Amino acid sequence: MKARAFGWITAGLLVLCGSTHAADVKQPAGYGKVRFGATVDEVKKAYPKLEELNMSQSLGAPVIKGPDITRYVLHAESYPGVAEPIDVELRFWKGKLWLYIAYFPPAQSDSVLAKLVADYGPSTGKNPDYPNWKLEKSTVLLEKKLGRVTVNDDASTKEAQAWFLAELKKGMAARKPPAVAPGQAAPAAAPALTPAAH
Repeated sequence: MKARAFGWITAGLLVLCGSTHAADVKQPAGYGKVRFGATVDEVKKAYPKLEELNMSQSLGAPVIKGPDITRYVLHAESYPGVAEPIDVELRFWKGKLWLYIAYFPPAQSDSVLAKLVADYGPSTGKNPDYPNWKLEKSTVLLEKKLGRVTVNDDASTKEAQAWFLAELKKGMAARKPPAVAPGQAAPAAAPALTPAAH
């Protein structure tokens, strides 16, 4: 049976603060049998049921659109601290595994949090609704109320984040009104939507 997806995600662009944990803390290096940086073909060999998602499909997280981002899903996966099978989204940046998002029922957030604390120690974040762990090479974010865990490779996130911010700047620049040269009249205001009262 297909697991139900819950929640919303911070688009995999995690800008989190905090110190790194000691070397004895587990360090997530990927998802299950595959490491961050694995190609789609390598992941498909390990997980033959991997399905591609198109950019308009959402499992509950915002969809980032870009030529270098591809999204896949594994249905009915087991996840530590979650009683029933769930959906896990895998995102690739430039053809390499960048992050995964595990969607689970928010009612099971406390058991997921307990497992994350057992693996990574106390959260390095300050918001109890969004505990996070800034580790040596990856970041883990739990969104308790939304029922999802995101684990990302920090190196890929930095590159993807730089691309995303550049796209935002382009979009904001395109929306700015044209500059008025000295001595030139400002463009006429747009007509009112309703006629003026007489």
